[in-house]
Amino acid sequence: MSLGDADVLFNRRPAPALRPGPPLPLAVNLPSWFTDFSQDTPLEGTTVPVRLTERDCDLVLTHAARSFALVHVVDGEYRYAGWSEQRTLQLGNDHVVLHARHGRALTSQHVSLPAADSSPASAWHDESRTQCAR
Repeated sequence: MSLGDADVLFNRRPAPALRPGPPLPLAVNLPSWFTDFSQDTPLEGTTVPVRLTERDCDLVLTHAARSFALVHVVDGEYRYAGWSEQRTLQLGNDHVVLHARHGRALTSQHVSLPAADSSPASAWHDESRTQCAR
């Protein structure tokens, strides 16, 4: 058996995110187990509000008193910094797609974002197209 035939999770290298991207939602409701690493099924659990903010060209996901750094992988998809791509989230204009990988299996869940309000979502959506340096 070669390594390519085994159930091994490979990580892609983080890639700089180009701006502008979709505006960050002020809050989004995600399954509570998405941030609970003691659970093997991250797309389950009751939904809880989380906040996404930008910091140093990456994202921070905050739930209750816990914050997690997220690094951009590709095409608006982010993984937990220092963690595998077992759990990722991908930002769309009006939704977030959560991905959970188990070996070769991929499960995804589409989460609609609340309707936009008149307040700015964050400094994420700036008018110039820049690339964060790594």
